[in-house]
This record gives sequence, structure tokens and C-alpha cells, in this order.
Amino acid sequence: MLATRLVLVVLLVELLVAAAVALGLWTLRRQTLDAEQRHLSSLAGAMAAQAEATLDAAGAALMATRDELAEGLLTPGTRSADALLRARIAALPRFRSLVVVDLGG
Repeated sequence: MLATRLVLVVLLVELLVAAAVALGLWTLRRQTLDAEQRHLSSLAGAMAAQAEATLDAAGAALMATRDELAEGLLTPGTRSADALLRARIAALPRFRSLVVVDLGG
């Protein structure tokens, strides 16, 4: 009888320890997932801001080129126009080329 009670007490203590370990692991999992979600959200926000800034710079370069073409300040096919377009594309690190075409292609 005493041995049975002792076994039950040991089993109860082991069950409580197992429950505490399971609870600790569940809490750690939740905290890890929350931290990873915050990290990914921050990374996504930074990437969106970078993309927006790059697109804004590209839009400004394209509008300036359009305006210079409309005012006759830039003549496509000339060395100076090519140099200007190369300088503008160099300022846009995510872009590879900038091509100016007219209505005829």
C-alpha cells in the first residue's frame, strides 16, 4: 500500500514536471514566432520604403527627361543625350538601362 502511494506520488510529480516542460515549450514557441513576425514585418517595411524611394527617383528622372525632350533641351541619339541618360541611370542602382523612344519607336 505504501509502495503504491509512493509510485503514485512519483508519477504525479513526473506528470507535473512534464506539464511544466510542455507549457514552457509552448510559451517559447509562441515567443519565437512573435519575434520572427516582428522581424519579418520590419524587413518588409524597409524593403517597401526602399522600393518606393527607388521608384520615386526613377519617376523624377523620367519626368525630367520628358520635360527636356519637350523643351528641345535634349536631342535623342546625340553624345550629350547618351551621356546624360547614362548618368541618370547610374544614379538609379536598381535599373539597368534607360531608353528614349519617340512615337515611331
